[in-house]
Amino acid sequence: MSAPPPHIDLKKAQKAQEQRQAASSCKEVLSKDVIAGRSLVMDAMEKIAADNDKNTKYIALQVYTGASTLIAKHAPSLFNAVMHHAAKHGTGSSGGEGRGKLPNMSHDIAQSDWCNMPAEQKQALIHELKEDRCKIEARQTMAAPQVIVRDYNKMLAKLEAEVINLGQHSGAEYLVFFLKDQVSKSYKSHVIASPKIAEACGLLFAQTPDELALKLETFCISGLAGTLKDMEHHNKSDSQGKVREAINQGLHDILEQKGVPESRRPKYMQYVYYEKLVVDTGVHLVGWPEENMCPITEISSSFRLNRLLRALRDGDCRWEILPNDEWKERKRAFKDSGDVKQRATRKDKGQPRNGISGEPARKRKRGPKSKAYISDSDVASSSEEDDDE
Repeated sequence: MSAPPPHIDLKKAQKAQEQRQAASSCKEVLSKDVIAGRSLVMDAMEKIAADNDKNTKYIALQVYTGASTLIAKHAPSLFNAVMHHAAKHGTGSSGGEGRGKLPNMSHDIAQSDWCNMPAEQKQALIHELKEDRCKIEARQTMAAPQVIVRDYNKMLAKLEAEVINLGQHSGAEYLVFFLKDQVSKSYKSHVIASPKIAEACGLLFAQTPDELALKLETFCISGLAGTLKDMEHHNKSDSQGKVREAINQGLHDILEQKGVPESRRPKYMQYVYYEKLVVDTGVHLVGWPEENMCPITEISSSFRLNRLLRALRDGDCRWEILPNDEWKERKRAFKDSGDVKQRATRKDKGQPRNGISGEPARKRKRGPKSKAYISDSDVASSSEEDDDE
């Protein structure tokens, strides 16, 4: 048996072999424990999925994404903070550009007395590095606009159902606004309001919750100046005019769509003759937000006028063509009711115009006419009368 080379230490070699065997044994134990733990986790996730009628993939996503962090993050070092500050503000070495700039800057800072600085300055550099890292992570994790809209609508539907359900069970009133802060945002603003709160907004502020949301959103986007410009005062007559114009324009459009000749189209709707208009043209107004239809001049509340105007613009209140059978029924009912508006009777009906009973009506006074209206027949008749005299 040949002797080992003199430069090899048998004790060290034997120790290294033992260490490798121990490490391999520990690795096998760890692998077995991981497999057993994974089996337990999978069994638990499958049980949760079965109990909640969900698939295992969805439960696994909820389990793993619910953790705080999957990768441990080390605290920022002071050297990295000094490097970051020098690179950001350009206070490092000026030797070299491109690939050589960062190594040169690192070398210069390492040769400097970067450790011996006040504690406040150290904290400020580390705080700056943390903030910039957070900004970078926020930009990297920002979702695409279509993904944001999808998640927004999905979460909003769930939240609205939960809020309404909570209000019904607890009897609480609620008013929730979801507003945009930029015009470029793709999602739409949304309001969740209980009926009582909506009524309170109308009575207290003469505004609906949607109108309040619009003003608040205008402030969020354009500030106070834009809000004041958008909230310019409109008096009641302006609102009445807009409602009247919307009703008449809708009537004109529906009659044109039905093919009613222009000579038979009324220029505007008269509320006292509304039923006669329905019978004559076969169109009617649906979705009137008031309890009973009435002339616009009888609506004195700005809130009611704005509600009617909004209903006309959104199409909730609109003109529609009556079906033939319903039109015939309306004609028959109108004829049977005899509801025909007559012209008002004169106050002096039955009395002579001159106020004296038994005398004939007063004749037209005969006198000289203006030269601009004297005709040849008038001249001839006046000359005949002179000859008779």
